[in-house]
Amino acid sequence: MLDKNTNPTILVIDSGVGGFSILYEVKKIIKNVNYIYVFDNEEFPYGKKTKQFLLSRVIKIINSVCKIHSIDIIIIACNTLSTVSLPLLRRYFICPIIGVLPAIKLAAKITRSRVIGLLATQTTINSNYTNVLIKKLASSYKIIPFIATKLVYLAEDKFHGKIISLIIFKNILNAWLKQVIKLNLDTIILGCTHFPLIYEELRKIIPKNIKLIYSHKAIAKKALCILKYNNKYNTLLSNNTSTINTIYCLLFNNNTTILMPKLSKYGFHSMKKLYIY
Repeated sequence: MLDKNTNPTILVIDSGVGGFSILYEVKKIIKNVNYIYVFDNEEFPYGKKTKQFLLSRVIKIINSVCKIHSIDIIIIACNTLSTVSLPLLRRYFICPIIGVLPAIKLAAKITRSRVIGLLATQTTINSNYTNVLIKKLASSYKIIPFIATKLVYLAEDKFHGKIISLIIFKNILNAWLKQVIKLNLDTIILGCTHFPLIYEELRKIIPKNIKLIYSHKAIAKKALCILKYNNKYNTLLSNNTSTINTIYCLLFNNNTTILMPKLSKYGFHSMKKLYIY
């Protein structure tokens, strides 16, 4: 049975907590909506999963949520999942779907040296979608990728309250940084939604003259534009109905229990298990 709340509802999906970096930006400019967050901790991380698996998985998740809630916008808050699934999902579902893609256009706009780094998962870096974006928006630029899956785990650990030494970050990135600095790199794309969660740590070990960029504010603005285009924006301004924020996980474990105090600052006060079939 669908919920009867009349506010617009935005669904945010990720394999872990990286999507909260997106949610944070969206909530800053879109008030008075219901937010549903699904994190697929049962299959975390998505970075090394096959395209076929990810497509099947996300379709099941969306279908399961849509049986419970009426959804106005879906945000695929995962670069990996976005790069492999967006075209198919937009054909499969009527609901507007926003994906999170590497900020290649922005990087090409602000770089002066024309040398750009891309920190992302293996699937994002190797995806046809990413390669098409690079050819379309930055074909004359030098893009130097780095498979940074280990940083995804560090971001999760930090969000769960663990203290992580900067030495660990340095051990992961130093060899690559030495290489790209010699090539006059001046811009790095954070190509995973987990990475803004460790922005402070990255900023401490990456030279200050190198810009770190990501696309989260653009995602928030796009969601707002869709609500306006679909005549939902006036509802936000006039509707006094209280909003209902719901968070779903795919697996209850010790980590989900640890998360709850942290999630309250995002407006979530309880967690449910999502059953998919």
